[in-house]
Amino acid sequence: MSEAGQGRRRAARVAGLAAAVTGLLLGGGGAAAGPGPVERPPSLRAEAALLVDLVSGEVLFSKNAENSLAPASLTKLMTLYLAFEDVAEGRVSLEDEVPVSPRAARTPSSRVPLRKGERLPLEKLLEAVAVISANDASVAVAEYLEGTEEEFVARMNRRASELGLTETHFSNAHGLPSPNQRSSAWDMAALALRLFEDYPLSLDLLARKSFHHRRITRIRSLGLLNDNFGVEAVKTAWTREAGFSLVATARKDDRRLMVVVLKARNRVQRELAARALLRYGFARAARANPDGAMQASPHPELPAAPPFPLSSRDRTAF
Repeated sequence: MSEAGQGRRRAARVAGLAAAVTGLLLGGGGAAAGPGPVERPPSLRAEAALLVDLVSGEVLFSKNAENSLAPASLTKLMTLYLAFEDVAEGRVSLEDEVPVSPRAARTPSSRVPLRKGERLPLEKLLEAVAVISANDASVAVAEYLEGTEEEFVARMNRRASELGLTETHFSNAHGLPSPNQRSSAWDMAALALRLFEDYPLSLDLLARKSFHHRRITRIRSLGLLNDNFGVEAVKTAWTREAGFSLVATARKDDRRLMVVVLKARNRVQRELAARALLRYGFARAARANPDGAMQASPHPELPAAPPFPLSSRDRTAF
């Protein structure tokens, strides 16, 4: 298949899932708005980006969205997904006391930090993964769920294949640099949509602005959570190879958007890109027809149904 064909297929996968999720949750579009001047797509200083209207299912903006890039800590979206999957299936509980192995305790970079031999509730570790992107907590969760991080990574890749994430391959549970750790904006959007739809508690965790442990409070330095963009949840990422990236969902009135920014040059450019996309998306959404469809015609390749079944769990809480 050509690159163009692959791009259309990935666009269909993301937008089809978006339309299905929103149809289940919102049951229709917002009030009619009068036509206005056509918004010009923003110019971004980022390697790749994607903006999806979750009400209409339309892909509003795409830049190199099919390109294979290092996901860095966006990897943790899959770590969260598998953890919540096990909770939902009754294999583990959020109250379980998770032991911290020597390997988990010495995992570098962003850390709780955890101490070898201590035990923390699974929910606390998931909060650390979501709020402060703790690599040591990611390894502790992976080892608890599958025995070893290697076995957990194998499961991550199986699940990625089942979810249709064709450009995604994981090498670890946290996103620290690895030559084989790759994904794309399409895949990260599809994964985030599935995570939020299946397990709404993830939205709550990714909306929190601080993490407290051992009398120390860590504050997220992220303006998007404080700005007037209706951001509900955000996961950020950074490594030298991956640059500055994020996935976020935002809502204003009855409109909801999903934005992905990959490989911005710095933290400021990442947030400027996200703000520009949200501003552009909500301006377009404000001109939606009563049935929720945009005035501009949707992508002709977009399907009416998602490419894989959606679970029935917690749909109304998204």
